[in-house]
Amino acid sequence: GASGILMLSAGGIEIEPSQRRTQVGERLIDLRPREFEVLEILMRKAGRVLTRPYLLDAVWEGNTTAGLRAVDMAVSRLRKALGRAGACVVTVSKLGYVFRPNSRVR
Repeated sequence: GASGILMLSAGGIEIEPSQRRTQVGERLIDLRPREFEVLEILMRKAGRVLTRPYLLDAVWEGNTTAGLRAVDMAVSRLRKALGRAGACVVTVSKLGYVFRPNSRVR
């Protein structure tokens, strides 16, 4: 949901929640709705590790048979779509994911 925030910008990624628009630099990125929601939550809570169950509940609201795999698959597609900027979405082993805008491709 777009609760009053017009635009989020970090790590070269810009999102406009009301329009569900994602941009990296000058490039518009085509994200599926769930991928967009995962990115939006991660960006809103940048720097905080969000567990896979938390993301599953927040984005899918329990409406998936894939379970936690659904989160991993969405993050994988999200990273691929974002290209180099996808490095901002960092995996925290055994926990979940965190958005770190200063993460660089090593």
